[in-house]
Amino acid sequence: MTVSSTSSRANYLGDGTTTSFPFAFKVNQPADLIVVYTDAAGNDFPLSPSQYTATGFGVDAGGSVTYPLPGGNPIAAGTKLTIYRDVAVTQPTSLSNQGAMWPQVIEAALDRLTYIAQKVADSVSRSLVISPTDSSSLGLLPNAAQRANSVLAFDGQGQPYAGTLTGSLVSVATWIANTFLPAATPQAACTALQSPYLPGSNAFTGTNDFTGGRAKVPTRPSGDNGTDAASTAFVKAKAESVAGGAVLRSYLAGLGLSNNAATPNTKLDVAAGVCADSTNVQMLSVAASTLDCGTVGANGLDAGSLANGTWYHVFAIGKADGTTALLASTSVTPSLPSGYGLKRRIGSFKTDASAHIVPFSQVGNVFVWKTPPLDQGGISLGTTSTLYALSVPPDVQTDAIFAGSALASGNASVLFQSPDQNTLAVATQGAGSDLIVVSGSAGNGAGGRFSIRTNTARQVRAVASTAVTLTIFTHGWIDRRGRDD
Repeated sequence: MTVSSTSSRANYLGDGTTTSFPFAFKVNQPADLIVVYTDAAGNDFPLSPSQYTATGFGVDAGGSVTYPLPGGNPIAAGTKLTIYRDVAVTQPTSLSNQGAMWPQVIEAALDRLTYIAQKVADSVSRSLVISPTDSSSLGLLPNAAQRANSVLAFDGQGQPYAGTLTGSLVSVATWIANTFLPAATPQAACTALQSPYLPGSNAFTGTNDFTGGRAKVPTRPSGDNGTDAASTAFVKAKAESVAGGAVLRSYLAGLGLSNNAATPNTKLDVAAGVCADSTNVQMLSVAASTLDCGTVGANGLDAGSLANGTWYHVFAIGKADGTTALLASTSVTPSLPSGYGLKRRIGSFKTDASAHIVPFSQVGNVFVWKTPPLDQGGISLGTTSTLYALSVPPDVQTDAIFAGSALASGNASVLFQSPDQNTLAVATQGAGSDLIVVSGSAGNGAGGRFSIRTNTARQVRAVASTAVTLTIFTHGWIDRRGRDD
């Protein structure tokens, strides 16, 4: 026969249904037929004749392969079946001297040679070849020992050579991540790129993350205003905390205190707010949270446990990285938990004789007791100025809000003063001053409501024009909470 077709290969994609696969080229015998199954992962598995059935051997139009055998599952989508002819490179035809020259014998031998040529052409089509327009042939590669662990490379004239690897072959992305980016200095980075070092190049220092298509650099602590790269988190925090080139001095908004509804004896609720720390270095942004005075550490006491009849100061505390929490302490200079170096006092509270937090209410800077305590009851006051301690926070100065009343045997006046003022005589103070004026017969009384600045010992000063009996109920206090620092 004539060999008019150049095809010697058939490829089929699996569909989960088809089991019969035709081939349209002549195959003389089963040994010349190759069938290969390729799984979804791309792995090739040459099949033995026992794994399939084939028909059409010796037929010019070709035949077909049935795979799998009856009872098996048809090849699935994503897999492939390849059928091709592979004739051994031998010459089995023998022509005898003075023997018959049968045309079909000669033709069969020529057909076999054509099949072998098609096999070679098929193999060449799957090989690296150079352009037919190249003016010279390729040079030889080194022997196996010399090219081991090398890669195929080409020199400036396009000739192949064995390129030497400095390590295992990796992708460009992996090399950049593992070799270039970790370089600690510009010179090391240039060395990794096999490029000359150029002075003045920028360096990547510290812990860097280059995932997600952008460079991520460490967030520097507040106050570090270096000219090296700053993260967006640092810039955001800095922008929020700076106005006119400085932290908003003494700023405080929100952060109001209230007794916790579920556990009022040991817990306080603190509203969300923002404040400058006591050194005016960093703004502290605190979410609405609960201060648990039954614990020690962040969001609890700085030490010990709630004591009977004791004042505690409440602080917003923070770390340089922006982490914030709450803290309560008997001191205005608390022991901060590990890692915290910033603080701002935001209020105060007191416990009763059972170490329970005394109920109060706060609006802005004004704190009032739910039940005003009697701080001075029926005491004798004369013409000597006397200091009286009231139920307001110690170690800080507040404006005590109290109601004072006096009983006298005749006309009398009582003057209340801040300890920060000079001691004044009652007689020098006119109407409208911080006076209680008692007039009339014995047993008459008078009273008033006052707001007087205390000293850090919680005291106000009082003096009378003549002997009186004095009573003071403290209603609350006004606490600037560091706004004037």
